[in-house]
Amino acid sequence: MTREPDYLWSGQPVYRCSVCGDRYERVDDLESVLEHEAEAHPTFVRPSPILGTDGRALLVEETRQ
Repeated sequence: MTREPDYLWSGQPVYRCSVCGDRYERVDDLESVLEHEAEAHPTFVRPSPILGTDGRALLVEETRQ
């Protein structure tokens, strides 16, 4: 699996956990971040860009494979 790095640090790609954010990030090690996400966050809820009838973002539950 590939994904864009969150940012570059001294020319090296830095990947962050999609749930933990900057609390779990690795330089040039996407595999480690993906492994962390699968183990620590097998399912997680994230806000959707779609708004519900109350005007708030809908919540989407995702399961990692």
